[in-house]
Amino acid sequence: MTACRTGKVTIITLFLVLFLISINLLSGVNAFYTTEITEAGDSRIDRSPSIAETGGALVVAWLASEGSNVNIRYNVRYQGTWSGVEKLVEGTGNERDLALCASGGLIYAAWATDNSQYTSGLDWDIALSIYYPETGWNTPIELTVSNDTANDYAPCLVPYQNGVIVLWHSIEGVEGHILLATYNSVPSEALVVTKDWKGMNLNPSAVFLDDKLWIAWSSGDNAYTNSMDMDIVAASFHLQNHSLDEIVQLSDTADTEDDMYPSMLTLNNCLYIAWQSKDKSVGPGDDMDIGLAMYNGTWSTHALSSSHDTGDDVYPLLFPFKSSVWLSWQSSDPSITGGDGWDIAVAEINGTTLGSVLVVSEGKDSADSGGTVVPGHDAIQVDEEIIVVWETTSALLTDGTDRDIVMTSLSQPGQEKIEDDDRIDNGIIPIFVIVGFLGGCVVFWFLKKSRFWKRKDDEEKPKRKKHSRN
Repeated sequence: MTACRTGKVTIITLFLVLFLISINLLSGVNAFYTTEITEAGDSRIDRSPSIAETGGALVVAWLASEGSNVNIRYNVRYQGTWSGVEKLVEGTGNERDLALCASGGLIYAAWATDNSQYTSGLDWDIALSIYYPETGWNTPIELTVSNDTANDYAPCLVPYQNGVIVLWHSIEGVEGHILLATYNSVPSEALVVTKDWKGMNLNPSAVFLDDKLWIAWSSGDNAYTNSMDMDIVAASFHLQNHSLDEIVQLSDTADTEDDMYPSMLTLNNCLYIAWQSKDKSVGPGDDMDIGLAMYNGTWSTHALSSSHDTGDDVYPLLFPFKSSVWLSWQSSDPSITGGDGWDIAVAEINGTTLGSVLVVSEGKDSADSGGTVVPGHDAIQVDEEIIVVWETTSALLTDGTDRDIVMTSLSQPGQEKIEDDDRIDNGIIPIFVIVGFLGGCVVFWFLKKSRFWKRKDDEEKPKRKKHSRN
């Protein structure tokens, strides 16, 4: 009977273990889900996605090769259903540096173009189009001067009075300047923000802190940066009198490395700026690392990369999630990605350090995820999820014959790093959970009904009475 009871205890223990594993895995379902946005089996090279959401409409747009040209395509998800891939613009020419922004119930798109359909086609100009949820995109308009000889790139959008502020950099000869225009039903005349600056001033980013517009960019003007390389500067800009104020250099004045691609965010009355750099004050070694500056009345700068970092961390993007500051970036550091190639990572910024890093792309494959020349990812908060869009050549997520756009939803990003084998992309884990749970229930029911489960008192037969022989 001892063996019988031991067997019962073993069965009960096994059932409880299966039950607890099922509950644990079920709690992680939908924590990590990836889907392809582009058309499966196409031969286009899809790159540089951007994302925005308004009124339940989630719009993803990206650059797509069209023969010898690069055009813009988009896909819209509304109430859980995707509309299908469509073209945003027609005509010949090339588009680049796409950015999306939601404002006043509409979604704005800005990009650089040499498309002769709505510009002169002689140089690169900035175009703007608006997505109306009821009717779709309107005809693009040009924000820059068609007959100028400067090339305009890298637009940045900021919500402003049910419209947008658009900033970009304009290069002519050996100088680059930051320009600004507003749009609210009609575009304003473009203003030169850095009209008194020399050298290259590139890649603007901007946000409002209270009622003041702050702009950050990468500058090579040594009159302001005190060095001979590109450094990150920030300044407040008065929209009424068109002047800069409170100019501050954020990167190290003594470094000799270029600091590029600033990203800005305001949250809880604090201004955050992240950028990439080889500066040793940002991170060790000769790789690219990510720096962070914070302003809440006084400025402070910090390094976000770890001491064991051996790969490049580039194209940082700050975004809010549940009253916290989060960072999305592209990394080739194997200690983060767990494999070869480039991958997309996200992490919460806890004070001045990174929290647990989540690799949203397939870290163990050798595919490249994200852009290697220009940013190849974007991230926003939608309801209770972090939505990340990114480009990839991974055959694990797409047909693997070209470069495509995929979207990852993170519904429980506060947990520890999720390994690639634990992804919920293909439904294997939900199936395993259901089968394991139901199997445990069946075993429990069978043993409960069988004689094996009966107690000792039930199994004992009544003893025969002894009769004496006469």
